[in-house]
Amino acid sequence: MKNALSTFRLALAIMALLPSSALAGGFYYEGVYYGVLHDFFDTSLGVYGHARVVNNGSTGCYSGDVVIPELVPYADYFLHVTTIGKDAFNYCNDLTSVTLPNTITTIEETAFNGCSNLKSVNIPPSVTSIGQSVFSYCPNLTAIDIPDGVTSINYGTFWGCTKLKDVKLSNNITYIGIHSFSGCDSLSEITLPGSLTTIAYEAFSGCDNLKHVTIPDSVTSIGPCAFRACTGMKSLIIGKGVTIIDYYAFGGCNSLEDIVCKAITPPAMPSSGGFPQFTDYDTPVLYVPAASLEAYRASEYWGKFNTILSIEEIVGKHKGDVNRDGEINIADTNSVIEVVIRGGNSGHTRVPDPDGGGWIDLADINDDGEVNLADVNALISNILSNNQPCDVAN
Repeated sequence: MKNALSTFRLALAIMALLPSSALAGGFYYEGVYYGVLHDFFDTSLGVYGHARVVNNGSTGCYSGDVVIPELVPYADYFLHVTTIGKDAFNYCNDLTSVTLPNTITTIEETAFNGCSNLKSVNIPPSVTSIGQSVFSYCPNLTAIDIPDGVTSINYGTFWGCTKLKDVKLSNNITYIGIHSFSGCDSLSEITLPGSLTTIAYEAFSGCDNLKHVTIPDSVTSIGPCAFRACTGMKSLIIGKGVTIIDYYAFGGCNSLEDIVCKAITPPAMPSSGGFPQFTDYDTPVLYVPAASLEAYRASEYWGKFNTILSIEEIVGKHKGDVNRDGEINIADTNSVIEVVIRGGNSGHTRVPDPDGGGWIDLADINDDGEVNLADVNALISNILSNNQPCDVAN
């Protein structure tokens, strides 16, 4: 206790020796402008505080490749760089990349908002908080990895990131906020973690290349318009924990072919202004637990689907039956060849795997994760041997 008190007194003495302007003001180091945070003292390391990267005001935006160090010198001492401040890189249109150190814990709101040429930024494992609209309207950002210390994706974090394609979410995310990924046109798939409980209003609206979505069992509510106008969505699995799907959650998702709802009790579907949760009840096949089949058919809203089957009745669980007509023949071979010609992009040949919670690719005959000529040859061999199923997904 005495040692701690002595260290604290020494820190106060050091602060007293520093000019007041130094304590309150900002400073440049290697072209980056910092503010001073006085919330930590460790004289044994020669560190007396924390620094925060801040907007450099009237001197113009940052450009090119910016590297933020762990420590910056200041008044004969060093500061840990722990925060990227609000608007720090806001609308820096010539900024192309940012490298952050493992001392950063907080990225404040709109820190990188509107950086039209930002292509890459790392989020180190030390980060625990990402503010609102941090990367909104960064149209050239292509990939992001959210570390496990982050538990929520806040309002508009990646809104309008039209080239964002590769997203790895924290395994501890519980909340995906309003407009988090709205308008991410290039996002074709995303794995939602088993920690997630809430998907908020318009979270993935306008992600028109998002083809297959699995809502984990941990999710309890899907907000209004959450996946609105995801026009390329083919398949959807709704976890067994979902109790409410709000209005227009999947409105405009008119390419849906398969919907699996694993909830024993049909999730509530509150209406608002006549906006339904789905806008096509004729095309998609809805698969539900066998024990709940009649409850879904009798439901005011779920009962609108023309075809409701038990999960056990998913057509086309057999590898090779690509067109899902219950037979394996030359038509399926042609479909696999088409996939190979497209470079192995087999989005329309995947169906929900209700047991595994993922997807079965009916064109991946040899189950190696790729669709190529080897699968064509395997399918032809299968057809020549009495059209037996190539494989049954369990």
